[in-house]
This record gives sequence, structure tokens and C-alpha cells, in this order.
Amino acid sequence: MRAMHDKYGPVIRLSRTVLSVADKDMLKQVLVTLDLRKGTVYDNTQFGRANMFNMTDRTEHRHTRRVISPAFSIRYLAGLEPLLESVIDDMAEKVEGDICAAEAKGEDKAVIDLWHLTQAVALDAMGECAFGDTFGMIKNGSHPLPKLLTEGVRRGSIFFTNGFLGKLVKMSGIKVQDEYILSFMQDVIRKRLNASGSRKDILQILLDAHNSDKESERLDEGSIIGETMLFLFAGAETTSNSAAFALIALLTCPEKFDRLREEVDTLEYNDNGHFSYESLKSAAYLNAVINETLRLRPVTAAGVERIAEEDFLLGGKYHIPKGTTILANMYVAHMDPEYFDEPEAFKPERWLEGYEPAPALDAFHPFSAGSRNCIGKNFALQEIRLELATLVKKFDFEAIPESMKDAEDIRHFITLTIWKDSFKAKVSRRK
Repeated sequence: MRAMHDKYGPVIRLSRTVLSVADKDMLKQVLVTLDLRKGTVYDNTQFGRANMFNMTDRTEHRHTRRVISPAFSIRYLAGLEPLLESVIDDMAEKVEGDICAAEAKGEDKAVIDLWHLTQAVALDAMGECAFGDTFGMIKNGSHPLPKLLTEGVRRGSIFFTNGFLGKLVKMSGIKVQDEYILSFMQDVIRKRLNASGSRKDILQILLDAHNSDKESERLDEGSIIGETMLFLFAGAETTSNSAAFALIALLTCPEKFDRLREEVDTLEYNDNGHFSYESLKSAAYLNAVINETLRLRPVTAAGVERIAEEDFLLGGKYHIPKGTTILANMYVAHMDPEYFDEPEAFKPERWLEGYEPAPALDAFHPFSAGSRNCIGKNFALQEIRLELATLVKKFDFEAIPESMKDAEDIRHFITLTIWKDSFKAKVSRRK
């Protein structure tokens, strides 16, 4: 991925009816002030029930978000901490076990695929916190879901970027959804619906909405399946990839790793023997590492599409006719030297208080912005914080040149990923 701002100005016409926007004030106008509706490209990924990612109908989205939002409130997420901590314990035990196995062979370091490890953590975290049980990815090392999810994202990107093909497939009635994933989710939901009692997790919020006495608060089974499938894809392809990209960046810059470790060593533990939520949330350098990773490797790297619902003036000088598609290009904004000095460099310190020149916070949109911003932002950030802090605290890492080279081959499907879908490093107990 290379900076493109030298080739793209604040507004560029991609076709007669499509504009790309990267100016921070224009991004705010499109995403927040006007809060333009999601574009037709999202319709092309609706091969089943629409979810909060691809809903284009404002009323439908507003209803679904209102029903689901309690599951992602700070207070509710705090109650999920023990579930998330159990997954992090499994992760640490898994790494320790791999190190023991390597030592039994006379080796002082274990070779671990960190890309797969972070994916396993994300899936098990969603299993514990959203579906009532772990998928066993960390302990067992295998499950049909990860491969199917990766294939699904790569397949879905074809329809996401090719509107005509998406419409053609929808008209033909060809089934695009993976039957295993759909059946798996249906079984999970129906078992919970028929179970006695309740469990404090994200799925319970959806099930409570399904059984609500108020029709305005209700979700049908199809909507629950759509949202839970979105949770799965988001957990496997966004949170996990972001955590892995952070580890890759830290291995590329050992001095940044050392500085992060110095801070992690000062963080407080809670009564369960894990890093406390408050200490992680206020850890300046840890959050700086995460922000810098999200700036360089944003989930929304291809931008987000919006559509003009009426004529308006963009940035006070561009007349935009009704029906024009606008691509809010966050990646280009993140790589603009006017907003971030040395934009291609991994510089977590830019996010620390007192750094000059200060980053343009209003040009930083890793979770989008406006009413369609990512509802799972707080959950994702806390998972990444806990995962990175635990790994840095307990283990030493050594880069493998071949893997570092492979990690440079970044591809974009619906999210950013490493083309090889693997990143290995040597791991040992912290000395």
C-alpha cells in the first residue's frame, strides 16, 4: 500500500457520476453533517437478509441500530470482560504450549503463525461474547469457519466492487451465502431461543429483542441471523487483522516494541489477575500503537460509498447533483502529509500529547463516522488492547525475514489482508 495523495486531490472525478473525496472537511460534510445514505454498492452484497453493514434503508438501519446498541454500550461490554479474559488466557496457554513443544525438540523458540493466532482469538472472543460458547479455535487449532469466512470475504468483494455482477447474481437467484455458515448460525440461534434461562452476552440482547412485547423493538429470526453473521465476519476479518498488523509493525520497529513493553509493565491488574479495563483504556502508548496501525491499515481502506439524495454544495465550491455517488476515501486522508507528517512511517508517538505537528484528528476515520460508524468499535478496541498487552507482557518475538517480506503483499477485498493469509514469527518466553 502506497500513499496516493500526490496523485489524488481533495476531489477527483472517477466517472461521470462518481466522485472520490479525501479532504477532511468534505469527509465530515458527507459522513456527519449531511449523513448521506449508503450507496448502491452495498445493495450488491445483500444476498440474504440485510445487516447493519449493507443496509441502505435509513428507517431499517435506525431501527436495527437502536435495538442492538445496548449490546455495545460501555456498561454492557464491561460485564463481558470475564468472557474476553478467558479467551486471552487460552491464547497465552496456547503460545506457552507451543514454546514447550519447541523446547522438547531442543529448540529455544517456537514458530507461531500470528495471523492465524489473532484470527483464532477474534473468533473465540465472538463465540464467548456473542454466541454463548467458544469455537475452540485457539485450543483445537481448527474449525471450518475461518477458511470459509476468508473465502466469503474474498468472494463478496467481487460483488462489492462490481455492481453489474452483483445485480446479475441476485436476479439469477444463485445462492452465494455459504450453507455451512448459515446452518451453523441458525443452529446456534435456535438452541438459544429454546434454552431455559438467559446468558449475559451480545446474542442475548438480540434474543430479547426477538421476544419483545413492543413491535417497534422486535427483531425477527432472519435479522438476528444477518447480524450475527456480520459479527462473525467482523471478528474474523477486521479485529483480528488489525491486531496482526499491529504486531507486524512492532516487529518492523523493535524500538517501538520496547517502548510499548515499558508502558505495559506499569499497567494495573484487576481482581481477576488481568489488565484492568481502565488501565488499558488510558494506556497512552498502547492506544497510540493501535491508532497508528488503524491509520496505516484502516478497515475502510477502499473508502465508503455514499449517495447524494439531493443537489448540494460540497466544500462550499463543488456543485453535486442528486444521484451522484461519493466515495469517502479515508485511506487517502490518512496518508495526506497535510494531516499527518511522514504519513508512510509507523510513528505511534504522533498520537501522544505534545507531539508536533499534531495529527489532524478530524481526518482520522478508521471506524467511519456519522450514523453509520462501526457499532462494535469499543468491543474491537478493548479486544485488541488486551491481546497486544498480554502478548507483549509475556513473550519475546523475533521476526522471520521471509514472513516479513510476505507481509508487504497487502491486498484489499472488503477489508485489508495479507495475500498469503499467514504471518509467522519466532516466539519465546520473555527473558
